[in-house]
Amino acid sequence: MSNIEKGFAAVNGGNIYYEVAGEGEAILFLHGLFLDSRLWEDQFQEFAKTHKVIRLDLRGFGQTEITEEPFTNYEDLKGVLDYLNIDNVHVVGLSFGSLLGLELTIVYPNLVESLTLCSFKFTSGEESVELLQARKEFLEAYQSMDVEKCIQLQADMSLFGGSSEIEVSKQNERLYRSMLKENFQKPAINRKPIFLGNTQERLGEVQAKTLILYGEKDFQDYATGAEFLHSNINHSETDSFKHSAHMINLSEPDLFNNRLRNFIKGSVPSFH
Repeated sequence: MSNIEKGFAAVNGGNIYYEVAGEGEAILFLHGLFLDSRLWEDQFQEFAKTHKVIRLDLRGFGQTEITEEPFTNYEDLKGVLDYLNIDNVHVVGLSFGSLLGLELTIVYPNLVESLTLCSFKFTSGEESVELLQARKEFLEAYQSMDVEKCIQLQADMSLFGGSSEIEVSKQNERLYRSMLKENFQKPAINRKPIFLGNTQERLGEVQAKTLILYGEKDFQDYATGAEFLHSNINHSETDSFKHSAHMINLSEPDLFNNRLRNFIKGSVPSFH
């Protein structure tokens, strides 16, 4: 693998930890809640062979400290890309990272070449009893600061989807649990980001070609959410991973990498 540039970008009153490797078209990877840039370890190494890859820790996660100043994640992302002199990028987000990718794409349409949304749904509207119950159990464990229970609940729900059919490499399972443990043990985040607020109503403004991915062993809500996104984003396509729950890039990394690579290359038929 090519040399990795590591550092902190001073943007918008914060110091955002980032890593960059490779040459070529740029790809920005965005992690989910209670995770950090290590989520994309496999993709970072694989795509650095052919692209310039960027991964970062959002404020309050990984090596990026939370600050007391008001902030928006999409301006943080734009600031890091400006810091790195990148003016065109493929954006890949998972879960919460997908929301941030959407915000960046809507606010800076000329910046984003393509958008990949993984395991994402909007929280408005009805949700399944199964998802509501799982979230309730997790919040109870989180509020009682039971870190080990939080990790186990997240692994059962997001990594394995409560299914014995999902096989995750021991390496990726260890990585996932390590990220959760380190991020759960951080001080509670009191300063919340300022969100765009009307992202769901502005999906029609997304100009970038968009790939929407979900795991078939995830809650049904995410398959429904993927269809909603597909119906409201022009030039979008959707696909699913048969043997994955929420963490599709960890459970089926080779298939995920191939699907993403083909999409970015434009070799996959669009608009189906």
